[in-house]
Amino acid sequence: STYFSEAEDVNMPVSPYASTKRACELISYTYHHLYGLNVTNLRFFTVYGPRGRPDMAPYKFIDRIRRGVEIQKFGNGSTSRDYTYVDDIVDGVLRSIDRTYPYEILNLGKGKGT
Repeated sequence: STYFSEAEDVNMPVSPYASTKRACELISYTYHHLYGLNVTNLRFFTVYGPRGRPDMAPYKFIDRIRRGVEIQKFGNGSTSRDYTYVDDIVDGVLRSIDRTYPYEILNLGKGKGT
């Protein structure tokens, strides 16, 4: 597997959320193919920062540590996520505006799990 790579095979998503993300990429490719539109798809990876969602892991972890409560683990604890600070996402979005690709999928993230 090519960890967090644009080359990763994502054609068999296992959640409705992942399915809709992939469907949007496929629809945008169709518009590129049929009408010659330049399309850049940006994939965000677990964005955190000010005004973030309180149900996301970083906020849950901080809240539990602050209250002295054990951090909840799921599965065997071996999973990881690619956490990306919101300012880095904004930077990536702004930089992608200035680059014209015929059709491209770009991951905006650190590129390795935490």
